[in-house]
Amino acid sequence: MRRYGVYKSLAMSTTANTLTYPICLLPGTTRNPSVYEVIWGANMAVPVDAIVLLQVTGSSTTLTAGTSITPQPLNLGDTAAITGASFTPTGFTVNAQPYLSYPINARSTIRWVAVEPDARIEISSGTAAANNILVTNQQPGTATITMDNQLFFIE
Repeated sequence: MRRYGVYKSLAMSTTANTLTYPICLLPGTTRNPSVYEVIWGANMAVPVDAIVLLQVTGSSTTLTAGTSITPQPLNLGDTAAITGASFTPTGFTVNAQPYLSYPINARSTIRWVAVEPDARIEISSGTAAANNILVTNQQPGTATITMDNQLFFIE
């Protein structure tokens, strides 16, 4: 199985309780990607003490990809990923229940790792509405906060 990483630093919305979407995974038609690690941390260019909600979720409707991000192979000899990645997707409804949810202070860093292969977050290949993974950031206030988001997956 090939391993890939996706990174995006993105400013959170300054409108309270508005989700921002720094990373979205869209599977190709031939491989089922599995998320095995996610890391969130504040971009320390402008440190802020504020609560943020960090989540990994999916959507119940098909999304429009947004701005493309190229997943990077973690073995430099591997081929390009079939799974696509993007940020700020549009036109979808977020699932009511996230796969992961962590409220933290924006100065913190948090890392989620699947402790065994069966604990990975898997999505099926194809274009069905539920076949995507969204990394989200949200804050209850209006502070200017930029989060660094990193997601690792296999296919």
